[in-house]
Amino acid sequence: MKRSNGIQSVLTSLFSLIICACGSGTNDDGGNQNNSNQNPPPVSQEFRIKGKVIDGYVSGAKVWLDINGNNQLDNDEPSTISKSTGDYLLELSETQKDCIAYSTLYVDVPVGAVDEDSGVITQAYQMSFPPRLKTYSNDELLNRH
Repeated sequence: MKRSNGIQSVLTSLFSLIICACGSGTNDDGGNQNNSNQNPPPVSQEFRIKGKVIDGYVSGAKVWLDINGNNQLDNDEPSTISKSTGDYLLELSETQKDCIAYSTLYVDVPVGAVDEDSGVITQAYQMSFPPRLKTYSNDELLNRH
């Protein structure tokens, strides 16, 4: 497998560069909001992230967006499994969409996933694509409402 510094390349679609107040992952009493009885937010078909998992194209990998920045997949964060040729599609709610620029995209490649270049994965690994934060100019900051 091709690796550089232990982190794999992940191709993703363009991310929105919108300032938002993303969830912190805790409620007012400091507890974790990851509640197994909690349903994920409703998803609108118009907000999607699509891309490919590559190290050779990888199918069978879990792709997820870490919206609250706690480095773990929570019930209210979008996730999917990559298909043949590494294709994935994440569907997001409007609130989730507003947090894309501040969220890390993770890919968990389990034992048994298939890399088109090297075959069946025998050792699990994780890849990540860091947030794409935008730097605002003084004019943009002064003209914000």
